[in-house]
Amino acid sequence: MANRTIGRFKLPAGTRSSANSNLPKNLNGNSNAGIGTLLGFMLSQQKAQQAQQAATTQDPFDRFGIPPEARTDYNLKPRFDSVNGTPISVNVPELKPEIPEADSTLITSGRNNAAGIKRSIQDVIGSKNIQGRMSPFNLSAHSGFIGDLASKIEAMTNSKDAAEFNEFKSRTNRMFQNYRKFVTGSQAGFPEIQFLTPNFPQASDPPSKFVSTALSALEDMKQNDQMIVDVLDQRGMRTRSLKDGFNIAPDDLRSQAIQAGINVNPTNPIPGAPGGFPAKKSATARRYQLGQILAANGKHYEVVGVDDPNDPDLKEVA
Repeated sequence: MANRTIGRFKLPAGTRSSANSNLPKNLNGNSNAGIGTLLGFMLSQQKAQQAQQAATTQDPFDRFGIPPEARTDYNLKPRFDSVNGTPISVNVPELKPEIPEADSTLITSGRNNAAGIKRSIQDVIGSKNIQGRMSPFNLSAHSGFIGDLASKIEAMTNSKDAAEFNEFKSRTNRMFQNYRKFVTGSQAGFPEIQFLTPNFPQASDPPSKFVSTALSALEDMKQNDQMIVDVLDQRGMRTRSLKDGFNIAPDDLRSQAIQAGINVNPTNPIPGAPGGFPAKKSATARRYQLGQILAANGKHYEVVGVDDPNDPDLKEVA
Protein backbone atom coordinates (compact mmCIF):
# COMPACT_ATOMS: atom_id res chain seq x y z
CA MET A 1 0.00 0.00 0.00
CA ALA A 2 1.43 3.35 -1.06
CA ASN A 3 2.20 6.09 1.39
CA ARG A 4 0.03 9.28 1.46
CA THR A 5 1.51 12.77 1.40
CA ILE A 6 0.10 15.67 3.53
CA GLY A 7 1.96 18.89 2.88
CA ARG A 8 5.69 18.00 2.93
CA PHE A 9 5.22 15.00 5.20
CA LYS A 10 4.50 11.40 4.23
CA LEU A 11 2.23 9.20 6.33
CA PRO A 12 2.37 5.44 6.33
CA ALA A 13 -0.35 3.77 4.39
CA GLY A 14 -3.60 3.35 6.40
CA THR A 15 -2.84 6.22 8.81
CA ARG A 16 -5.62 8.89 9.31
CA SER A 17 -4.64 12.54 9.51
CA SER A 18 -5.22 14.44 12.78
CA ALA A 19 -7.41 16.92 10.89
CA ASN A 20 -10.01 14.22 10.48
CA SER A 21 -9.36 12.29 13.69
CA ASN A 22 -12.30 13.89 15.56
CA LEU A 23 -14.82 13.05 12.86
CA PRO A 24 -16.66 9.74 12.51
CA LYS A 25 -14.63 7.14 10.64
CA ASN A 26 -16.93 6.95 7.66
CA LEU A 27 -16.55 10.71 7.00
CA ASN A 28 -13.07 10.29 5.49
CA GLY A 29 -14.54 9.04 2.28
CA ASN A 30 -16.73 10.80 -0.24
CA SER A 31 -19.76 8.54 -0.01
CA ASN A 32 -23.33 9.77 0.59
CA ALA A 33 -23.34 7.88 3.87
CA GLY A 34 -20.38 9.95 5.04
CA ILE A 35 -22.16 13.21 4.22
CA GLY A 36 -25.31 12.07 6.06
CA THR A 37 -23.29 11.18 9.11
CA LEU A 38 -21.60 14.59 9.04
CA LEU A 39 -24.95 16.35 8.90
CA GLY A 40 -26.22 14.25 11.80
CA PHE A 41 -23.13 15.09 13.80
CA MET A 42 -23.57 18.82 13.18
CA LEU A 43 -27.28 18.65 14.06
CA SER A 44 -26.59 16.91 17.38
CA GLN A 45 -24.01 19.56 18.23
CA GLN A 46 -26.49 22.31 17.43
CA LYS A 47 -29.16 20.72 19.63
CA ALA A 48 -26.66 20.42 22.47
CA GLN A 49 -25.79 24.10 22.17
CA GLN A 50 -29.48 25.07 22.13
CA ALA A 51 -30.19 22.92 25.17
CA GLN A 52 -27.23 24.41 27.00
CA GLN A 53 -28.35 27.94 26.13
CA ALA A 54 -31.91 27.24 27.30
CA ALA A 55 -30.66 25.75 30.57
CA THR A 56 -28.42 28.71 31.35
CA THR A 57 -30.61 31.61 30.15
CA GLN A 58 -34.12 30.60 31.24
CA ASP A 59 -35.18 32.01 34.61
CA PRO A 60 -34.47 29.24 37.17
CA PHE A 61 -37.71 29.93 39.04
CA ASP A 62 -39.74 29.66 35.83
CA ARG A 63 -37.92 26.45 34.92
CA PHE A 64 -38.92 24.86 38.22
CA GLY A 65 -42.44 26.32 38.30
CA ILE A 66 -41.97 28.47 41.43
CA PRO A 67 -44.53 31.35 41.54
CA PRO A 68 -43.26 34.93 41.95
CA GLU A 69 -44.72 35.39 45.44
CA ALA A 70 -42.77 32.40 46.78
CA ARG A 71 -39.36 33.15 45.30
CA THR A 72 -38.01 34.96 48.35
CA ASP A 73 -38.17 31.60 50.14
CA TYR A 74 -35.37 30.27 47.92
CA ASN A 75 -31.67 30.77 47.30
CA LEU A 76 -30.13 30.06 43.90
CA LYS A 77 -27.37 27.47 44.09
CA PRO A 78 -25.09 26.48 41.17
CA ARG A 79 -25.29 22.83 40.13
CA PHE A 80 -23.45 20.90 37.44
CA ASP A 81 -25.63 19.13 34.90
CA SER A 82 -25.10 17.40 31.56
CA VAL A 83 -26.74 18.18 28.23
CA ASN A 84 -26.04 15.57 25.56
CA GLY A 85 -22.88 14.66 27.39
CA THR A 86 -21.74 18.31 27.71
CA PRO A 87 -21.22 19.41 31.35
CA ILE A 88 -22.80 22.79 32.19
CA SER A 89 -23.39 24.82 35.36
CA VAL A 90 -26.98 25.92 36.08
CA ASN A 91 -28.64 27.77 38.97
CA VAL A 92 -31.14 25.70 40.91
CA PRO A 93 -33.60 27.11 43.53
CA GLU A 94 -32.91 25.76 47.00
CA LEU A 95 -35.46 26.26 49.79
CA LYS A 96 -34.17 28.35 52.69
CA PRO A 97 -34.26 26.82 56.18
CA GLU A 98 -37.19 27.50 58.47
CA ILE A 99 -36.91 30.05 61.27
CA PRO A 100 -35.82 28.40 64.54
CA GLU A 101 -38.73 27.73 66.86
CA ALA A 102 -37.27 29.91 69.62
CA ASP A 103 -37.05 32.91 67.28
CA SER A 104 -40.54 32.29 65.94
CA THR A 105 -41.93 32.15 69.49
CA LEU A 106 -40.11 35.37 70.37
CA ILE A 107 -41.57 37.24 67.41
CA THR A 108 -45.07 35.95 68.18
CA SER A 109 -44.84 37.11 71.80
CA GLY A 110 -43.79 40.60 70.73
CA ARG A 111 -46.68 40.83 68.28
CA ASN A 112 -49.15 39.55 70.87
CA ASN A 113 -48.01 42.26 73.26
CA ALA A 114 -48.47 44.88 70.56
CA ALA A 115 -51.98 43.55 69.90
CA GLY A 116 -52.77 43.89 73.62
CA ILE A 117 -51.56 47.49 73.61
CA LYS A 118 -53.69 48.18 70.55
CA ARG A 119 -56.70 46.87 72.46
CA SER A 120 -55.89 49.15 75.40
CA ILE A 121 -55.81 52.14 73.04
CA GLN A 122 -59.15 51.09 71.58
CA ASP A 123 -60.57 50.73 75.09
CA VAL A 124 -59.61 54.32 75.86
CA ILE A 125 -61.03 55.55 72.56
CA GLY A 126 -64.31 53.69 72.98
CA SER A 127 -65.09 54.07 76.68
CA LYS A 128 -66.03 57.34 78.34
CA ASN A 129 -65.93 55.48 81.65
CA ILE A 130 -62.26 54.58 81.22
CA GLN A 131 -61.44 58.08 80.00
CA GLY A 132 -63.12 59.59 83.05
CA ARG A 133 -61.11 57.45 85.46
CA MET A 134 -57.72 58.12 83.85
CA SER A 135 -56.28 60.75 86.14
CA PRO A 136 -53.33 61.12 88.51
CA PHE A 137 -55.90 62.10 91.16
CA ASN A 138 -57.66 58.73 90.96
CA LEU A 139 -55.86 56.38 93.37
CA SER A 140 -57.19 53.24 91.70
CA ALA A 141 -55.57 54.33 88.42
CA HIS A 142 -52.07 54.03 89.89
CA SER A 143 -49.91 50.93 90.01
CA GLY A 144 -48.23 49.65 93.13
CA PHE A 145 -49.56 48.89 96.60
CA ILE A 146 -51.80 51.96 97.03
CA GLY A 147 -53.29 51.71 93.57
CA ASP A 148 -53.94 47.98 93.84
CA LEU A 149 -55.55 48.44 97.26
CA ALA A 150 -57.84 51.17 95.92
CA SER A 151 -58.79 48.93 92.99
CA LYS A 152 -59.69 46.07 95.33
CA ILE A 153 -61.86 48.35 97.43
CA GLU A 154 -63.68 49.54 94.33
CA ALA A 155 -64.12 45.94 93.17
CA MET A 156 -66.01 45.19 96.39
CA THR A 157 -68.79 47.54 95.25
CA ASN A 158 -69.49 45.24 92.25
CA SER A 159 -69.46 48.30 90.04
CA LYS A 160 -69.34 47.45 86.34
CA ASP A 161 -67.56 50.71 85.62
CA ALA A 162 -64.89 49.96 88.21
CA ALA A 163 -64.49 46.41 86.90
CA GLU A 164 -64.07 47.68 83.33
CA PHE A 165 -61.37 50.13 84.36
CA ASN A 166 -59.51 47.61 86.56
CA GLU A 167 -59.44 45.10 83.68
CA PHE A 168 -58.08 47.82 81.38
CA LYS A 169 -55.38 48.79 83.91
CA SER A 170 -54.33 45.19 84.60
CA ARG A 171 -54.10 44.23 80.95
CA THR A 172 -52.18 47.37 80.03
CA ASN A 173 -49.63 46.87 82.80
CA ARG A 174 -49.25 43.20 81.91
CA MET A 175 -48.66 43.92 78.21
CA PHE A 176 -45.96 46.48 78.91
CA GLN A 177 -44.24 44.25 81.48
CA ASN A 178 -44.26 41.38 78.98
CA TYR A 179 -42.80 43.62 76.31
CA ARG A 180 -39.91 44.56 78.56
CA LYS A 181 -39.21 40.84 78.88
CA PHE A 182 -39.49 40.53 75.09
CA VAL A 183 -36.83 43.20 74.58
CA THR A 184 -34.53 41.47 77.07
CA GLY A 185 -34.96 38.12 75.32
CA SER A 186 -34.50 39.68 71.91
CA GLN A 187 -31.23 41.30 72.89
CA ALA A 188 -29.89 37.89 73.88
CA GLY A 189 -30.93 36.24 70.60
CA PHE A 190 -30.04 39.16 68.33
CA PRO A 191 -26.99 40.90 69.78
CA GLU A 192 -26.37 42.72 66.48
CA ILE A 193 -29.60 44.73 66.91
CA GLN A 194 -29.79 47.87 69.00
CA PHE A 195 -33.39 47.58 70.14
CA LEU A 196 -35.60 50.55 70.86
CA THR A 197 -36.97 50.67 74.41
CA PRO A 198 -40.41 52.29 74.27
CA ASN A 199 -41.76 54.63 76.91
CA PHE A 200 -44.90 53.08 78.36
CA PRO A 201 -47.99 54.98 79.49
CA GLN A 202 -49.77 54.48 82.80
CA ALA A 203 -53.47 54.14 83.48
CA SER A 204 -53.16 57.27 85.60
CA ASP A 205 -52.17 59.31 82.54
CA PRO A 206 -54.84 61.51 80.97
CA PRO A 207 -56.35 59.94 77.81
CA SER A 208 -54.41 62.23 75.46
CA LYS A 209 -51.06 61.43 77.04
CA PHE A 210 -51.85 57.72 77.35
CA VAL A 211 -52.83 57.30 73.69
CA SER A 212 -49.95 59.44 72.42
CA THR A 213 -47.38 57.50 74.46
CA ALA A 214 -48.91 54.13 73.54
CA LEU A 215 -48.88 55.01 69.83
CA SER A 216 -45.22 56.00 70.07
CA ALA A 217 -44.52 52.67 71.82
CA LEU A 218 -46.28 50.80 69.00
CA GLU A 219 -44.07 52.58 66.45
CA ASP A 220 -40.98 51.40 68.34
CA MET A 221 -42.39 47.87 68.58
CA LYS A 222 -43.05 47.82 64.87
CA GLN A 223 -39.47 48.93 64.15
CA ASN A 224 -38.06 46.31 66.55
CA ASP A 225 -40.14 43.65 64.83
CA GLN A 226 -38.88 44.71 61.40
CA MET A 227 -35.25 44.67 62.53
CA ILE A 228 -35.64 41.08 63.78
CA VAL A 229 -37.19 39.96 60.49
CA ASP A 230 -34.42 41.71 58.53
CA VAL A 231 -31.69 39.97 60.54
CA LEU A 232 -33.35 36.57 60.08
CA ASP A 233 -33.51 37.29 56.36
CA GLN A 234 -29.81 38.16 56.35
CA ARG A 235 -29.12 34.89 58.15
CA GLY A 236 -30.70 33.08 55.20
CA MET A 237 -33.95 32.09 56.90
CA ARG A 238 -37.36 31.75 55.28
CA THR A 239 -39.09 34.98 56.38
CA ARG A 240 -41.80 35.55 53.78
CA SER A 241 -44.61 34.58 56.17
CA LEU A 242 -43.35 37.15 58.68
CA LYS A 243 -43.05 40.14 56.37
CA ASP A 244 -46.56 41.49 56.93
CA GLY A 245 -47.22 39.86 60.28
CA PHE A 246 -47.08 43.08 62.29
CA ASN A 247 -50.47 44.22 60.99
CA ILE A 248 -51.08 47.07 63.43
CA ALA A 249 -51.28 50.52 61.88
CA PRO A 250 -50.60 53.22 64.51
CA ASP A 251 -51.75 55.91 62.08
CA ASP A 252 -55.22 54.32 61.89
CA LEU A 253 -55.46 54.29 65.68
CA ARG A 254 -54.33 57.92 65.77
CA SER A 255 -57.13 58.87 63.36
CA GLN A 256 -59.68 56.98 65.48
CA ALA A 257 -58.54 58.80 68.61
CA ILE A 258 -58.79 62.20 66.91
CA GLN A 259 -62.30 61.37 65.72
CA ALA A 260 -63.19 60.49 69.32
CA GLY A 261 -62.01 63.91 70.46
CA ILE A 262 -58.70 62.81 71.97
CA ASN A 263 -55.76 65.05 71.13
CA VAL A 264 -52.86 62.77 70.22
CA ASN A 265 -50.53 65.22 68.50
CA PRO A 266 -47.02 64.30 69.63
CA THR A 267 -44.77 66.85 71.25
CA ASN A 268 -42.68 68.23 68.42
CA PRO A 269 -39.05 68.93 69.35
CA ILE A 270 -38.41 71.12 66.31
CA PRO A 271 -38.44 74.83 67.20
CA GLY A 272 -41.12 76.76 65.37
CA ALA A 273 -43.36 73.69 64.89
CA PRO A 274 -44.53 72.55 68.33
CA GLY A 275 -47.03 69.72 68.02
CA GLY A 276 -50.26 70.31 69.92
CA PHE A 277 -49.80 74.07 69.84
CA PRO A 278 -50.93 76.57 67.19
CA ALA A 279 -48.55 76.46 64.25
CA LYS A 280 -47.47 79.35 62.10
CA LYS A 281 -49.90 79.88 59.26
CA SER A 282 -48.14 82.62 57.34
CA ALA A 283 -47.15 82.13 53.73
CA THR A 284 -43.51 82.29 54.72
CA ALA A 285 -43.81 79.57 57.39
CA ARG A 286 -41.43 76.66 56.97
CA ARG A 287 -42.91 73.72 55.04
CA TYR A 288 -42.04 70.05 55.48
CA GLN A 289 -42.16 66.91 53.34
CA LEU A 290 -42.54 63.21 54.15
CA GLY A 291 -39.17 61.56 54.69
CA GLN A 292 -37.40 64.84 55.35
CA ILE A 293 -34.71 64.56 58.04
CA LEU A 294 -34.51 67.38 60.57
CA ALA A 295 -31.98 68.03 63.32
CA ALA A 296 -32.61 69.54 66.73
CA ASN A 297 -30.92 69.33 70.13
CA GLY A 298 -28.26 66.99 68.78
CA LYS A 299 -30.85 64.47 67.51
CA HIS A 300 -32.32 63.64 64.12
CA TYR A 301 -36.00 63.31 63.25
CA GLU A 302 -37.84 62.04 60.19
CA VAL A 303 -41.06 63.72 59.03
CA VAL A 304 -43.73 60.97 59.09
CA GLY A 305 -46.89 63.05 58.87
CA VAL A 306 -47.75 66.31 57.13
CA ASP A 307 -51.47 66.80 57.67
CA ASP A 308 -50.44 70.32 58.56
CA PRO A 309 -47.35 71.02 56.41
CA ASN A 310 -46.21 73.65 58.91
CA ASP A 311 -46.59 71.39 61.96
CA PRO A 312 -45.29 67.93 60.98
CA ASP A 313 -45.40 64.68 62.95
CA LEU A 314 -41.85 63.51 63.67
CA LYS A 315 -40.11 60.28 64.57
CA GLU A 316 -36.65 60.13 66.06
CA VAL A 317 -34.12 58.27 63.91
CA ALA A 318 -30.50 57.27 64.40
